[in-house]
Amino acid sequence: MTPFLSGFPIDAIPHVEMSVVDRAPLVAKMQIWLGMLNWLQQCTRPDISTVFFLLASHMHCPSPGHIEAARYVGRYLLSTLDLGLVFSTQAQASLESYIYFPLIITSSSSDVTSTATFCDANWGPQDASHPSPTNQLLVSIKELKSICGHLFFYGGCPFFWKMHKERCISQSSCEAEIKTTDECVKKHSNVFPFTFRFIFKSSGSYSCL
Repeated sequence: MTPFLSGFPIDAIPHVEMSVVDRAPLVAKMQIWLGMLNWLQQCTRPDISTVFFLLASHMHCPSPGHIEAARYVGRYLLSTLDLGLVFSTQAQASLESYIYFPLIITSSSSDVTSTATFCDANWGPQDASHPSPTNQLLVSIKELKSICGHLFFYGGCPFFWKMHKERCISQSSCEAEIKTTDECVKKHSNVFPFTFRFIFKSSGSYSCL
């Protein structure tokens, strides 16, 4: 189960023309719901960060489809109340096994000061769809901007994450990956020294992988 309604990409939700009076209740409802979700996506639930960002971009002019998508996020959270963040001194072998180059850790693999940084990007629309002779898709410029994100781990647990849409449209998936890697490295250089020195009170080494 994911926070996204299957087969219903938020980017592709059609805009419904409505009067200001008719849309006002939708705007109020969307603002209230996203206000409640904001703390969760910032502090304890990185799994809803992407869907929150996409919904927030329609907060001031939502259509009924956006309300339904936000309602589904609530149902997702209700069914995943047992999920949360847990720091551990144990190595996360299941996580590390997906990295092409093994994590470089100077001490034992269970070292609590070990860190890992992940970043990724899609190319094109949210559902990565492409037009075909039998399926001619009409997409806006905004939809073509790739979704980028990065995630920082410490002690086997994510402690910082961010997602955003690129400012300029990438011409290839390689370009989108390069952009998100660059953004990740810059954020890594700013976040890790402060975090280790003032929050974790640690002088452990940190590197971007």
